[in-house]
Amino acid sequence: MFHPLRLLKILSGLGLGLLISLSSAAAGELTIDNAFARATIGAGKNGTAYMTIQNDGAAPDRLLGATSEAAAKTMIHESRMVDGVMTMRHLDAITIAPGETVRLAPGGRHLMLMGLKAPLREGESLSVTLRFERSSDIAITLPIASFSANAPPAD
Repeated sequence: MFHPLRLLKILSGLGLGLLISLSSAAAGELTIDNAFARATIGAGKNGTAYMTIQNDGAAPDRLLGATSEAAAKTMIHESRMVDGVMTMRHLDAITIAPGETVRLAPGGRHLMLMGLKAPLREGESLSVTLRFERSSDIAITLPIASFSANAPPAD
């Protein structure tokens, strides 16, 4: 029986970049799920995007970065509580070990969309391309949830 995700894995294995118009996507040995961004208050501001990345392969992979036409710059960041103060720092990459699922979530690791060209509005969507060390780029469209959402909006 034909399975669309199997085709995506085959195409990704051939080094072809993919455009996935869902908050859940698979390419190569990686599966992106529960992807969403939070609404923002205006242009020129920063936004955040979250997701889970699962590695079903036998070798580690690394998320090296991301791009979005909606922002001047997109970076991987991590928020942490240090001595009672919430801090945020840039991460060069996130390693996803074989069989591991990495969560980018509010209060932890996330994509920071810096210098938004327009506000992110709840109910709309955002295109982001994820760049990995081993796998092909994965382009996904994330639903935009409320300002304080901790999960993707319900379908």
